[in-house]
Amino acid sequence: MLRFILLFVFFISRDFYGQSMLAYFKKLPPECTPYLNKQERKILLKNGAYTIPSGNSTDTEQYTLDTTTVEDYLRYEYAFTTWQRAFFVFELRKFTKKNGKSFLVYSKYGGLPASYMQYELRILQLGKKKQLTENYPQNLLPEEIPLTEFLKKETPDSLRSKIEQAVNRCYDLDGEKNKIAYGIYTQYDTEQIAPWLTGTLFIFRWNGESFDSVLTSE
Repeated sequence: MLRFILLFVFFISRDFYGQSMLAYFKKLPPECTPYLNKQERKILLKNGAYTIPSGNSTDTEQYTLDTTTVEDYLRYEYAFTTWQRAFFVFELRKFTKKNGKSFLVYSKYGGLPASYMQYELRILQLGKKKQLTENYPQNLLPEEIPLTEFLKKETPDSLRSKIEQAVNRCYDLDGEKNKIAYGIYTQYDTEQIAPWLTGTLFIFRWNGESFDSVLTSE
């Protein structure tokens, strides 16, 4: 009987926290879900996918959303169902301050599978009735990190420009509790550039008041 009660509480709690992130999704500013109105957002939440109605046999775009969310993370994507390979990934991550107040980190990156970049990073405050307002200008996280921060100082300029063309840089909000990352990624062989790198991943860990950062090679 005790085991049943614990399992019941676990699933109820998981559903509650998941629904809270979905509730925040509903309250995002309109520009955080381009081409979707409020009614279309509801359809996306209900079905986990929404196809933009203006498409045709050669150009059709679709939103997808992972409704199996966890307590503090949500991800949705915008891409094509036709031959085009362009995409955008949107991520939300919730953090709680020591005073009990919460905020969301909103990230958007995209492009092509072999060439993508960070487009937006916003801090959204959670106020009364969970209304979202943007904290701008924000000083909690850098909107982007220059490639030079990943390279040794003695890296030749000619090689630096080649590395710039070969790597992608963006945030990844899906990580351990109170931790997100900003990294460089590439589909190419990294052996030639590895000797010039000081690291490949900036880890940002939330301490309740600010983010502590460290550069690693995870």
